[in-house]
Amino acid sequence: MISPIPVEDRHAALELLSLQMQAYLVEAERIGFPDLPPLADTLDALQSSEEQFFGVRMDGELAGAIAYTREERLVTICRLMVSPRFFRRGIGRALLRFVEEKETGAAAFLVSTATANEPAVRLYEQAGYRKAEERPIAPGISLTYFRKEIRLTGQN
Repeated sequence: MISPIPVEDRHAALELLSLQMQAYLVEAERIGFPDLPPLADTLDALQSSEEQFFGVRMDGELAGAIAYTREERLVTICRLMVSPRFFRRGIGRALLRFVEEKETGAAAFLVSTATANEPAVRLYEQAGYRKAEERPIAPGISLTYFRKEIRLTGQN
């Protein structure tokens, strides 16, 4: 079951920060870029974030989480993380689907990942996201931005 993560609660925020470090360390190693910005996050940064956080628990621990913002009809997925202990169990896909279903009336969803992060790129493409742009962020490292347009029924 996916539920809100109350980041104002210190224990919940620490658990989320631990998950974030585990997940993004794997990505940093995979793409050969140890300076991923999420690895520099702090407890205060998480707790003061304007993002909405949701997570899924398995075996009593936080197995995955997603964070996003919404501005009018545009939803930006800011973080999607899965504990390495729970890779390849459909958690990322379930979290994406959850946000898409929760944010009714959204016209588009945006997300980005390191271009070399093949599992994340596959996940977004399989979920119907299309590559929109690629931007270099450091020598030999780029981010790929994905967009998913939602056709709203009854809209002109």
